[in-house]
Amino acid sequence: RVSGTSSIIAFHTDIFPELVITENNPGLEATAYGMFADLIRAAET
Repeated sequence: RVSGTSSIIAFHTDIFPELVITENNPGLEATAYGMFADLIRAAET
């Protein structure tokens, strides 16, 4: 279950039928890095 500012991604592959990675309540640095990376990616497209 994911709530608030947490995030989740699930991969379905032949080797790992279900590989799930979660981040629970990322801090200020992780959030700022994510926003900056998104801004750079948007500027490149």
